[in-house]
Amino acid sequence: MAVNFTREEVREDIRTAFKDVLTDNDFLEHVLDPRIGRIVLEKMADKFERTLGVDCTDHEAREETRKDMEFLRVARTWAHSEEGKADISAFKRLMRVANSAASSAVKGIVYFLFAGALALIALGAATHKSIKALFGV
Repeated sequence: MAVNFTREEVREDIRTAFKDVLTDNDFLEHVLDPRIGRIVLEKMADKFERTLGVDCTDHEAREETRKDMEFLRVARTWAHSEEGKADISAFKRLMRVANSAASSAVKGIVYFLFAGALALIALGAATHKSIKALFGV
């Protein structure tokens, strides 16, 4: 007589079997060497540090990273709120006005410097003997 198991029954039986094996202390003591676990944790910590730049074995580094993530979550939540969107929009408008004013001011300074340079060239040309001789002055 053939027994047909549903997919869920098979999954549950496999989960139970894995749970039984992985919680069996005798099995774990004989199969898993403590050095293997340490090596796996070191490799994971190294990969984590190289990927994210955080030493996950250092409590202070983990705490600072946690604070950074909390700050970013608050900033992101604010930026997606109606108040945050309005503030960001107002800031963008302010920066466009400041950029326009700065561009105008920079253009004015450049024109002023250019006019000053031309005046110095003209003054130098008017007082230099060889230039006077060239123009017959």
